[in-house]
Amino acid sequence: MSARDGAARLLSAAVWLLPPARRDWGRAMRAELVAVTARRDRWTFAAGCTGAVLRQPGVLRSLVYSLVTVGGLAGVVVWSAAIVDPALRWDAVMLVAGLVAVSWLGRVAGPLGPVGAAGSARTVRGFGSLAVAVAALGVVAGMNQIGQNQEAEQVVPVLSGILVGYLAGFVAVTADRSPATARTLWAAGGAAVGGALVWLARAVLAPPIPASAGFAAELLVCAMGIAAFLTRGQPSRRVLGALTAGAGLTLLVLIEVVLLSSYAPARMIPDLAPAALTPADDLAQSRSELQDPYVALMFLGALIALALGITSLALRRRRAAGPMTSR
Repeated sequence: MSARDGAARLLSAAVWLLPPARRDWGRAMRAELVAVTARRDRWTFAAGCTGAVLRQPGVLRSLVYSLVTVGGLAGVVVWSAAIVDPALRWDAVMLVAGLVAVSWLGRVAGPLGPVGAAGSARTVRGFGSLAVAVAALGVVAGMNQIGQNQEAEQVVPVLSGILVGYLAGFVAVTADRSPATARTLWAAGGAAVGGALVWLARAVLAPPIPASAGFAAELLVCAMGIAAFLTRGQPSRRVLGALTAGAGLTLLVLIEVVLLSSYAPARMIPDLAPAALTPADDLAQSRSELQDPYVALMFLGALIALALGITSLALRRRRAAGPMTSR
């Protein structure tokens, strides 16, 4: 019986799905298959081993992630057919492809991955990735409206770069061997979500929605300070905590601003276009202009996310070069 028959290829594919820590088990199964000669027995053995591999939690997560990634990219390609401008259609596909590339780099051994084994790392990476995905979905869904801007061909690549930077920052700080401890990540995540909820409560309970980014900037300073204080320990970890909280809060607030300015009832929208010809025009223009003051917050958040990614990688490299204090 050929050593590379269908049963052997099936088992090799299953072994390839195993994480590096389990590859020895896979090699042992392949060695056992060599001793099985009957065709039926080889297929039975290979199928049993494949089933055992597919029941591994890590393998299941990897398969689900791969299917979601491929499905998401394919969905955007199909959805982008509704975008009128061919250049913007291509920008939408490239945006999602860039995010997929960063996500993939976060799952393999390297500067951005794999994710740390702790629940804190998986939670922060998961929620950060979800927030970036929601923001990217909003950009793609609004591509035709963005295309009405004369500078759309410059705006979309900038937005894409910002979202990729956010994702890279979240992935880097939650990577295996990252100096960010569980306390760092929980404190940063809690400060970011808490600050975003405070901003949302202010907008909903005391309308209209803030027409400037001043209150959000105050919450940003508070969230970064709280995260740094709760992290404790080494200054480098305090910095990581503050940067993670800052990146998370700015992204969440930006999502809230876009959603509320687009779908909130009229009573929550500040009157920013009193010279409009009709009340409907006034409301529509006010919804659009409400987002403008938060552009500065978006760029500030992008810089924080960039600093988060660079700092995480630098500290990880330094940690690998020399022992740090125990986590």
